[in-house]
Amino acid sequence: MSLSLFPARTSISFGDSLLPAGSGRRNGRLMEISLSAVVMRKKIRQSIPAVPGVYGFYDQTGGLIYVGKSKRLTHRLLSYFTQSPADHKPARIVNRSAFLRFEIIAGELLALLREQELITRFRPVMNRRGQPRSQTPKFIAFSGEKAPRIRAVRPRSYLGDRLHGPVLGGRKLRTAIVDFNHTFLLRDCGPDISIVFKKERTLFDDALRPGCLRLETGSCSGPCAAEVTKEAYRNQIEAAECFLRGETTSEVLGQIERSMHDAASRHSYEWAALLRDRWENLSWLADRLSEVRLGRASYNAVYPLSGIGRTPLWLYLSGGAVVGVVSAPRSKRAAERAICDLNRIGDGLPQSYLFRPDVLLLQLIVLRWLRQNPHERRKLISIDSALQHCHALVA
Repeated sequence: MSLSLFPARTSISFGDSLLPAGSGRRNGRLMEISLSAVVMRKKIRQSIPAVPGVYGFYDQTGGLIYVGKSKRLTHRLLSYFTQSPADHKPARIVNRSAFLRFEIIAGELLALLREQELITRFRPVMNRRGQPRSQTPKFIAFSGEKAPRIRAVRPRSYLGDRLHGPVLGGRKLRTAIVDFNHTFLLRDCGPDISIVFKKERTLFDDALRPGCLRLETGSCSGPCAAEVTKEAYRNQIEAAECFLRGETTSEVLGQIERSMHDAASRHSYEWAALLRDRWENLSWLADRLSEVRLGRASYNAVYPLSGIGRTPLWLYLSGGAVVGVVSAPRSKRAAERAICDLNRIGDGLPQSYLFRPDVLLLQLIVLRWLRQNPHERRKLISIDSALQHCHALVA
């Protein structure tokens, strides 16, 4: 089991993978794209099976420009060679492509992981989702300032337990953080704003003016204008932490919902709409954090999956993070290797690995898959049970 999930970029082939060759994936041939859509549809029907897999389009220079996945490769690839407007993305991809390659994958989840693996390695120009640089998962953390504020930050190992996440959301996450600060009356101004808590002595007794309108609108406690004590602001931080830990989620969301209904009954429809959006954003944030907490608590396990042919697979998970995929051990030698892998997972993996953007992107794929397919959680095997199985093979 290697912690290097994404080997160096290779040439026109898809290259190595965390999925084992044979039982986890099987290479398909490289096809030249014909000018005739009729010819291409015939080639696809004859050469590509209707099974899970990934596919890639290459330009004339051999550069991978787009990667996709499908539960049925035949049906998905046929859709690229049907009559459609020239500005549709499938038509634009085909017009820029000279070659097509596919790979058969053992199941939909593994196809999702393989697709992300290829996007991370090759950075195809026509793939928008899954790009590590533009879609790096973020963590939620409080700043280390005098009056802390909540921010979305890139993974930093030295923050340790103060991080909540990972969360992938982009604009959605930024909006949720704004609503979070407003809900808990936390400031969101920059570090250049001076903080003066109530009861703190100042050289001059002139009244302080807040740097924005949030104090007047009741969405900030005003630590920049000496309107709140240090102890009261610390209590706000603690209340915010309780929400991020999932301890007061229903209570906070319930209060927002009641305020929304009250505003609607008073015909304050704009305020009610704002509270509705705030409720939706905080609900989304709470769900994502709950998903991660469940993964850390329950997904330190082996996820058995069907392989290609008769060989089953083991997907190693550490708190939901993908550690590796191997063929399920059937021999003494394979069981000994699996025991080493399982002990490594049980001991805990280094944060330098768990905080890597490529690992976080795969982790979020697994967490989303298990959220959308809750019946799959029953298949998970604990590390101890997997070790017992391996020790029985070794004995």
